[in-house]
Amino acid sequence: MDEARTIRADPGDEDGEFSTPRIETGPPPRERRLQVRAFEHWAALLRGRAMPAAVDLGPAADLPFADHAVLLRFDEDYADPALTHLGSALAAEAGLKPGAARRLADVPGRSLLSRLTDHRLECVAHRAPIGFEAEFVGRRGLPTLYRGILLPLSEDGEAIDGVLGVISWKELAAPALTEALRRDLAQALAMPSAPPSPAPTLAAQLAAARAGAGEAQRGRLKTRAALYRALGLAYDFARASEKRPEEYGALLAEAGIRRQTRAPMTAVAKLVFGADADKARLTEFAAALAQARRRGLEPGGFVAAVESEPGGLKGLVAAERVARRPADAPPSLDQRARAALHKLPALARLEIAGTQGEFVLLIARREADGRLAVVAPIPDESPLVARAIRKISR
Repeated sequence: MDEARTIRADPGDEDGEFSTPRIETGPPPRERRLQVRAFEHWAALLRGRAMPAAVDLGPAADLPFADHAVLLRFDEDYADPALTHLGSALAAEAGLKPGAARRLADVPGRSLLSRLTDHRLECVAHRAPIGFEAEFVGRRGLPTLYRGILLPLSEDGEAIDGVLGVISWKELAAPALTEALRRDLAQALAMPSAPPSPAPTLAAQLAAARAGAGEAQRGRLKTRAALYRALGLAYDFARASEKRPEEYGALLAEAGIRRQTRAPMTAVAKLVFGADADKARLTEFAAALAQARRRGLEPGGFVAAVESEPGGLKGLVAAERVARRPADAPPSLDQRARAALHKLPALARLEIAGTQGEFVLLIARREADGRLAVVAPIPDESPLVARAIRKISR
C-alpha cells in the first residue's frame, strides 16, 4: 500500500501569509527537487488563502514540471474527473497517445498515472497536499519506485474543484541500486513541515472512503462505477482496521456505532455511508463487503472483483447470503420468487445494451398505437428489482 502523508503549509506572518517549507541542505536527487518545486509553486500562489485556484497556475503546459504533472478538474464528480492536462512523460509511461485520455476512466491500470490519481480522494478529504511513496511492478514488468504529491485547488477557497498531481519514478535494475534508491527516497521525503507518521492513519482512510461514498450518494447511487469505487474504499478501510483494532474502536465510539459480531461489516458500512442511510442498502453493502473478505480479497481488489462477478453487486450479496445460510435451511423468499419467474413464458425478447444480472427491470412508455416503448433499465443493484421479482411471483 502506498505511504501517504498530509503536507500542510506553515502559517507565516500576522497578515495570514503562508511560507514554504524549509528544505534540507545537501545535494538532493532530481526527483526530490521535482516534488519540492511543485509544493513551493503551489504554496507561493496561496496569498493568505487555504488553496489557490486552477487559474492561478497559468497554462499547465508552461509549468516547470509539466511533463510529470496531471491536472484533474472535478466538473461533475470526484469519481471521474476530467484530465485538463496530462504531461508527456506520464502519458508515455501509461502507453497513452497525446489527447487519448480525457477523463479518469481513460487511465489504464498498472500505470503510474493511476497510482497518482488513486490518492485524489485523500487530498479532497484532507483539504491539503498529500505526499506519497511506494514501489510496484510497472507496465514494463520492472520494479518501480515512485513518489508524488497531490495539491488541492479551489476557485472559491472552499469547494475543491481541482487537483494538481506531480510524480517521479525510477525503474530498478539491481538489488544494490534498489537499496540506494530506497535510501534516497527516505531522505527526499524528510520534509520538516510534514507529519512524522509513516503511513495514512485509519481516520484518513475513513475520510477518503466517506468522500467516495458522498459522491456516490449525491448521484443517488445511479452511477455504478462511483458506487463500486466507494465500496472499494470501504473494503480497504475494513482491511486496514483489522490491523488497528484500537484505532477502529475509537472511530466506532466517536460515531456511536456498535460492533456486530455476526455481521462485522455492518459497522464499516455505517461508518462510511452513514448510520442514517437506508437500512436495506446498508445491509447489502455489508453483505458485499463480507463476501469480499470471505474470499480473501486483498486491499485494492474489490472493484475488479465486483465488476467481474455475475450480477455485479447483487451477485456478491447473493453469494454471501448463500454462504451464511445453513445447509438444511429451506429456500428463501427471494429464491422461491426467482424460481417461479423461470417458469413463466416470455412475453417478448429484446436486445438492450448495458444491462446486467439475471433479471432486469425495464421502464416502458405506452405509445399512441398502444405498443410499449422501453425507455430505460433499472440498475440491477436497485432494491426495486428485488421488490418487483417478489411481487410478480406471488
